[in-house]
Amino acid sequence: MARRKFAGDAATPAEDNSGARLPGVTGTVWDGLGKDARQVTDLQDAAGNPIKNLTADARGMVPEFRGPDNDVFRLWVDFGPGRIAIEANDTPDKLQEHAKGTDPHGDRAYADQRLQGYAQLAGGNRAESSGVPWLQVEGDGTGARPVLQVTGKGNGNTAFQVSESGDATVKNLAVHGNVSADGDVRCGNLATQGTVTAKNVGTARVFSGPKPPENPAPGDVWVQYG
Repeated sequence: MARRKFAGDAATPAEDNSGARLPGVTGTVWDGLGKDARQVTDLQDAAGNPIKNLTADARGMVPEFRGPDNDVFRLWVDFGPGRIAIEANDTPDKLQEHAKGTDPHGDRAYADQRLQGYAQLAGGNRAESSGVPWLQVEGDGTGARPVLQVTGKGNGNTAFQVSESGDATVKNLAVHGNVSADGDVRCGNLATQGTVTAKNVGTARVFSGPKPPENPAPGDVWVQYG
């Protein structure tokens, strides 16, 4: 808890019943007016030194002091005529500190905690085509579950669509099997309705016969028979 600042201003003099100031008089601090009120002795002066009572200065003014360590904002002081309520005068400072605080209400920390279970994008969690051109999805490696699964409605229930330069033609893409390395699809097929262009496919040659070709090149196809 915090200690609030009291007195030290023109609104807190030590006075008698006639309004005359009382220089040098000692007063007490209380937590209320009733008969069950208790004297407050957990006080500090402006320099942080412990004090139990208040002493008016040579002008009869109550010097600045700090209240108890429980964030109380109202106390009662008694310099003889009776208890008078005074309130903490650091509220403007507290308000300014609150307004400039990084997370004064704790709502940012709460939101961050609630969002921990959601997928986050790289680059400050901003989806920008120049900064985050790809959505990267990593599986947990347990069970026979897909890493990325996309389902859709319409267009023949197309699962994946690539549109370039406003081309509305739907291009179905289906990958079956296990991908063990970049560009390596094993135990399955890569199927598409359009033309497949790849480094080892564009100049492929087809051979047939009982023996493989003598000078095979990447992409060549050999159909063995005989």
